[in-house]
Formats: sequence, C-alpha cells, structure tokens
Amino acid sequence: MVSEISIVKKHSVDAGGQGAVFEAEVVETRTKVAMKELQVPANGEIDENARKRFLREVRCQSTLTHPNIVEVIAQNHNDTPPWYVMPWAESTLQSKIGSVLPAKLPEVEVLEIFTQILDAIEYAHSEGVLHRDLKPANILFIEGNPQIADFGLSKQLESTSTTLTKSNMGLGTIAYSAPEQFTDAGRVDERADIYSLGKVLYEMLTGKVPFPSMDFELLPAKYIYIIVL
Repeated sequence: MVSEISIVKKHSVDAGGQGAVFEAEVVETRTKVAMKELQVPANGEIDENARKRFLREVRCQSTLTHPNIVEVIAQNHNDTPPWYVMPWAESTLQSKIGSVLPAKLPEVEVLEIFTQILDAIEYAHSEGVLHRDLKPANILFIEGNPQIADFGLSKQLESTSTTLTKSNMGLGTIAYSAPEQFTDAGRVDERADIYSLGKVLYEMLTGKVPFPSMDFELLPAKYIYIIVL
C-alpha cells in the first residue's frame, strides 16, 4: 500500500522498539504530523520478521476507526524502510501525569480520560484486535482528546499465524503487562488488556508507577475492587 499524499520528514523525536518517530509535514496542506518508520539496524539489514510485525502494526491500527484511537492518515509499505503517518500529538498521558503536583490527576479528569480509553479498547476488542502494550506513554493527546497509539505488539484474535508470536514469546512493558504475556504472549486474550488498564488507572489516581508493587492505601477505597480484581 502506498500513500497518495506527499510527506516531508524533518527530524527525529523518538526511537525505540521497532519504530523511529519523526516530526514531518504534509506538503499539500503544510500540516504538522508524526511519521513512524521501521527502525533500521546498525548493519542496515531489515529483518523480515521485523518488517512483518511493523506492517501488522499499521494494518491493525489503520483498520480501527474510533475517536480515541490514533488515525493512520498515510502509509507506504513498499518504501525501505516502510512507514506510516499519524496526527501530531501535543502530549502523552505519561507526561500529563508527571506535569502535575502532586503527580496524580484530579479524579474528575481521571474518569473523563479513562472512560474514553475504555470505550476505545472495547471497540478494538469487538473488532478482534488486542493491543498488548497499554501504558500511559502509548496514550496520546491530540487536540485535547486521549487517543490510543502504538499497536506494535497488537494481535488479531482471528489470526491463525504463529510465526510472529514465536519470535515474541515474552513481550510487553513489565510494569503494565499481564503475567501471561511473559510466558506465552501468543495465547493471551482480552483479559491481558484489561489487566493493563487497571495498572494505568492506578497510576492516574496515585501518580505512582505500578511496579514493582502497588500501594492500595494510596487509592480511594471505591477503586480498590476494580483495580485488584
């Protein structure tokens, strides 16, 4: 698949995992956007499984149409390396939590943001897509709205392929991922995302990273049952 709009890549803003993110611009509209391309190893040779995982990320994200899931507005699978473009985000949930004192969000704001995240994940699951890497850094704010990004570890529930799963036996971010993701990531289901959402909610309410443990005394009592179970 090839994009039908022209993109000018400017400078790198982030790199990690399988992708590098750049500030870019749509030539036709001069709109500032984010361009993510497959990370090229130091030897310059792109692993075929890495390419397949990247294209799976683009495919999963571009098939989901929801106001709280980041839109893929352009993509090119044939370029080397392949890339895709999404709207520019002004911040992440991680940076939002860290910018307030004390480092936790007001409960009213937590509920407003979290209900939108829940709605997006419910929709993704209804479309047969698991995210498998939900965390504050992967929740972006675009024009003030929380939107889930980075489907690099996503999985399509109806897929019968095991090739990519075997190369990712243990995956995710340790502070947020369900334990089963680190033993057999290919067999996880919707409950893995729900587990991660509980960790995200904990951090929003307490300002504390949920690792190596969670201090439930920091939580308002009415949320303990939700997060623990």
